[in-house]
Amino acid sequence: MLLSCAHVVNGQGIAWVRTTLNGPAMGSVVSLARLPSGGILAGTYTTLFLSTDDGNNWVQKATGLPAAPVYSISVLPTGVVYVVSEGYLYRSTDSGTNWALVSTGFDYGTLSCVGYSPTTGLFVGTWGYGILRSINDGASWFWAKSGLDNPYVQYFSFDSSGAVYAATLAWWDGHRLHRSTDNGGFWASISDGSVDAPAFACRASGTLYIGTGGTGVLRTTDYGTTWESLNTGLEVLGVSALALGGGDTMFAATAQSEGPGFYRTVDGGGHWQVMCTGISESYVRCLLQTPAGELFVGAENSGVYRSLDRAEQWTSVSTGMTGKTIRCLVSTSSGVLIVGTEGDGIFVTSDQGQTWSVPASGIGRESVWALTRDSTGHLFAGTAHGIFRSSNEGSTWTTVYTIPPEGTGAIVISLAASPDGLLYAAIRDYGLLKSTDAGLSWQSLTNAPTDKSYYPLAVTRQNVVLLGTLTGGIYRSTDAGVNWLPADSLGGVCPPSVYCLVTDVADNVFAGGRVTCPPFSSLFMSTDQGRRWGACNMTSDIYALAANSRGEVYAGSDAVGGVFSSKDAGASWEAVGPITTTALAVDPQGFLYAGGGQGNLFRTVESTTGVARRAGALPSATMLDHNYPNPFNPSTTIRYGLPQRLHVTLTVFNALGQQIAQLVNGEQEAGYHDVQFDGSGLASGVYFYRLSTNNFVQTRKLVLLR
Repeated sequence: MLLSCAHVVNGQGIAWVRTTLNGPAMGSVVSLARLPSGGILAGTYTTLFLSTDDGNNWVQKATGLPAAPVYSISVLPTGVVYVVSEGYLYRSTDSGTNWALVSTGFDYGTLSCVGYSPTTGLFVGTWGYGILRSINDGASWFWAKSGLDNPYVQYFSFDSSGAVYAATLAWWDGHRLHRSTDNGGFWASISDGSVDAPAFACRASGTLYIGTGGTGVLRTTDYGTTWESLNTGLEVLGVSALALGGGDTMFAATAQSEGPGFYRTVDGGGHWQVMCTGISESYVRCLLQTPAGELFVGAENSGVYRSLDRAEQWTSVSTGMTGKTIRCLVSTSSGVLIVGTEGDGIFVTSDQGQTWSVPASGIGRESVWALTRDSTGHLFAGTAHGIFRSSNEGSTWTTVYTIPPEGTGAIVISLAASPDGLLYAAIRDYGLLKSTDAGLSWQSLTNAPTDKSYYPLAVTRQNVVLLGTLTGGIYRSTDAGVNWLPADSLGGVCPPSVYCLVTDVADNVFAGGRVTCPPFSSLFMSTDQGRRWGACNMTSDIYALAANSRGEVYAGSDAVGGVFSSKDAGASWEAVGPITTTALAVDPQGFLYAGGGQGNLFRTVESTTGVARRAGALPSATMLDHNYPNPFNPSTTIRYGLPQRLHVTLTVFNALGQQIAQLVNGEQEAGYHDVQFDGSGLASGVYFYRLSTNNFVQTRKLVLLR
């Protein structure tokens, strides 16, 4: 039995509980840092892990953090830790166990990185606004950006003389690397705009090294006046991280889809040698060297590796670092939840995620791309091998269809069951199948659409079969898959990429996918069994759809907040959190599940089909919704909730941080509140609104578009 690690987080008006799938190590590690106690912190795309035994075991440390990437970590000598996640700064005083939001006075979700040295204090970089500095451990902040000609700050580094280095993004005009010798008072450029610098290292002698995104390693001995290329033996020129060893030893991590991922030089960069024994992939994101000489690297897909012998040999050390991307979800009639993952098979829970089990036989650790349940209770799973069937709520699985040799490389990407007892399977890059005997045998649908970029399947209550594709829009069949006709172009000038389909209780059909062309919507709805489609107000890519028995529809997206909800058949949508979502499901009790990367699975604390939110109902915590509509012209509604009577301020700022309106300032009763903001007289552009109470501060973005 696999135990879960769960805690409650708040979406936008909906409370969620997180239950992490524990199991074999996987996942993308994007940042590493060492605590004074010797512990190692590892940031991933959705959470943070801590190891206290040299990486042998990892424990998730994310209480108070959003389920978002942790790209930047900075550790003070006192053990206080700062991270930047989802554009905000967080602090932990207990080695990462608990986190609190830190206000920099510029709380608009645009922070990018954090850095610290004992001589200079704390620095925070932003996307587009420059650099903030604190000399009192984050209690107060001031701007430190004089001379900085590129405001998109990527990371900080420090040398032994007390100088500070700030690297900036390559796609903005201006220089890529800046240096300050007066604690951020003034920044001097030390590289031109032609080379980016995702990696940096410096020796006490003043020799500086940068790793670039496509031109390898460069060295300067005169603070950027001249640069020398050091690429002999370096097969991959996209360098993601650098570290200096003793003498003339240096290490370089590289990040490209092909080629070796790690190198070492023992002659100051004169020649590089591949040092990848034990590393199973080529995309290495980050590098950490401890005072004892141990090396740790974080990889894009396979967690953390450690070397004790200067990179001669590497060992995977990721036990407990869950990283499975959840690809599909299905619930049985009794409420058992089945989770399909990428690269790690199936997980099963019968207690809403408190404990997990792995099937005793059948699928193993294959990637599971599709799950469905038929009217008799049988479960079906689609993989690159074929189709599996379970008759005991996911405990065991047997193969009922194997993709033939000519279908090598194809995958069963979608499965659907119809009200009249038929089953359908879409095999991307191969064909369509149908079963008339509860999945025991399958026949090919010979008249299937010739565009085989198949993706989702859905069947309406009138047994109309719908098929979404990546390049050809949507097809529909009214005769059990014998014949197929294309739907219209979803209200636009070209068919979008369709990732997901769902029908609601009224038999409306929703299609989600990628924004590709006018009308620049990623979500569409049909009220006539998929013949004609209209665009919904959604621009973020949609990866998953689900609907409950009360008529509410949920869309999982790549936007901040992740899940959107509509209670009016798609006319309007509200962000309800909590993560970038790749899978959605509603169980028979009405609980909504949202799955994403790093094994993160969230469940709503309350049923979505219970008593509707009513006037006077109290939220469990202070919350601030996304405004609607957004973009708007000229007015929009801002909604927030208070669990008790509180003093509230609601203010609106422009992109320069100047207050342009104060909508609320005073005591308000517990409950939900709607406030109108009228932008008449304001120029088109991005604005921010901030809700502040005694113990809560949150800022969101709104867009005025005339």
